[in-house]
Amino acid sequence: SDATADGNATYAYKVTAAWPGETKDSNIQNITSPACPPTLTAGGDCSAPGAEVSLTWNAMPGATEYQVFKGGAFLASAGAGTSYADKAVIQKNSYTYFIRALYPTASADSNNAPATAPRCPPVLSAQNTCNPSNPTLPEIKLLWTSTADASSYDVYEALRGFLGPVSAPVTAFVDYLSSTDNDRTFTYRVDAKGVFSTLTSNEATVTANCSVAAIPSPDPVLRADAVCSAGDSQ
Repeated sequence: SDATADGNATYAYKVTAAWPGETKDSNIQNITSPACPPTLTAGGDCSAPGAEVSLTWNAMPGATEYQVFKGGAFLASAGAGTSYADKAVIQKNSYTYFIRALYPTASADSNNAPATAPRCPPVLSAQNTCNPSNPTLPEIKLLWTSTADASSYDVYEALRGFLGPVSAPVTAFVDYLSSTDNDRTFTYRVDAKGVFSTLTSNEATVTANCSVAAIPSPDPVLRADAVCSAGDSQ
């Protein structure tokens, strides 16, 4: 067997018989190697902001491109790569994938691989903002991704503890601070409260900064007027 052959490629083979002092060649046999399918594995994870399904497959010699199919429909081209991450999934939903390997004049489909997008913890971000009515008052705006089956989210700050609940599907919270909190650093987390479990977000740290700089004195403005005095212009 020739284990070095590419898929969907034509090769010519012959056998040479050797005797003491003499060799003879067989006939030449042309044969095209089959377009072999890759083997696909799929699994859900929470490595992206939210859930995703990660696909991996083995490289097939001779294949020029791999196409990803989801639920029987074309999803994307992975080029010549052997992995793909589907981020367009909903937590706790199940999907089925296969990979189509494209060869110069043929194609081959992998096995069908099912995967379920997992229930993922919130991904939290924190942003310093200033009260529009009083720019010296800092407000920390918290935003996070939703978690499947969460009925509410509990918001915590590292030094002050529990700040309050937020009912799903809302995924935002504003921490209203005082002017004495300027230049202080705050660290937050969010717990997604589900029926059977609680999932905790990453920690998000931000510094409150809404100090108003001193207003500089205006530049002097010179005004000159021409008048007449005692018959002379001045």
